[in-house]
Amino acid sequence: MKNYKVILASKSIGRFKTLKSAGITPYVLSPELDESLIIKKTAKGRRLNTKKAVQILAKAKGEEAVKMLNSKISNDEISNVNGEMSNVNGEISNAKILLAGDSLFEFHHKVFGKPKNYEIAKKRLKAMSGKTGNLFSAIYIYNIKSKTEALIVDQAKVTISSLDDEDIENYLSTGEPYLVAGGFTIDGLGGPFIKKVNGDPHTVIGMPLPALRLALKKMNIEWFEILDKVQNIG
Repeated sequence: MKNYKVILASKSIGRFKTLKSAGITPYVLSPELDESLIIKKTAKGRRLNTKKAVQILAKAKGEEAVKMLNSKISNDEISNVNGEMSNVNGEISNAKILLAGDSLFEFHHKVFGKPKNYEIAKKRLKAMSGKTGNLFSAIYIYNIKSKTEALIVDQAKVTISSLDDEDIENYLSTGEPYLVAGGFTIDGLGGPFIKKVNGDPHTVIGMPLPALRLALKKMNIEWFEILDKVQNIG
């Protein structure tokens, strides 16, 4: 069985670790985009629902990454698991799949991306304390070999535990809330403050693995074709 490499077009540590835990060690490409500008241009004055917005952003990131692949990539633009520079014309030439993702948290009909500052993050955490919102994660999939694409989106309901002022201040002091959609994680320091998840926990991290596997199968790509070389773990 062939083992194709995967390129992850995302800076998300959570997405990277989720793939790595599932047996996929991706190369990382980080396209730079102005997300608010993309949404503004697409919406044209209309209000986009969260599900649509997260798909637009994931696809935009993926398409930008594809452009980077089709141009000359410098060694400081793509790295492997150790942060080392990859052999762009060597190992990366075996890459078959490019993945790009985005996540947004919808709470009381408002869309929460990454909080931009302390005041916003604190206000959001206080509002979300003891309540439930919807986390949407979209993944753009591009088959580098056949130049075909797919777009998936998954949703999970997340209930936050009741937080007191000390909980919020201590969590904010870690800096983690500023790095993720909604201002919380399930797989990091925010995990102890998540009371309940209704849906796929991988979706909350930003990489819905079951939905991704099914989408790849529809593209005639078997899951084990993109895993690292698997050894018997028995």
